[in-house]
Amino acid sequence: MLMFLCVPAVVLFFMLGGQVSKLFRPIGVTLSVSTMYLLTTNDHPLYVIPTLLYGGILLIGYGENSQLMKWLKTEHKVRIIYGILLALPVLLSISLTQRWEVLISVPFVVASNMLRMGSIGKIGKYDILPTDIVRGLAVGLAMSWALLGA
Repeated sequence: MLMFLCVPAVVLFFMLGGQVSKLFRPIGVTLSVSTMYLLTTNDHPLYVIPTLLYGGILLIGYGENSQLMKWLKTEHKVRIIYGILLALPVLLSISLTQRWEVLISVPFVVASNMLRMGSIGKIGKYDILPTDIVRGLAVGLAMSWALLGA
């Protein structure tokens, strides 16, 4: 149950990655999920390996200047492919841990990347973007569930 404590950190890193520095996402998400897993479980430490993929996936980006946009040309395609990429570590974790019930979370991870909403306010000079919150929640909850179960 303590593994779910990484979810607020994942949300925060998704938000910081959108507002402060893009490096917050790949470094922060990867470290928060893998560190919390290693601190809270006696399961096999190799189960954390799929989480390390976020270090690369979250570097790719999905904006208009991203490599994905150059390859795929349309925002809709980019968002779908990026959502699938975000779900890959979840799928790999499910296959390692054999927690097949977590498959239900995969469409939510993919769909969370399809959302487009504006700012709902500001903290200082930084926008509060619901899309970063929802995406962080989807990834954090899915990975936590895949690694430790309900």
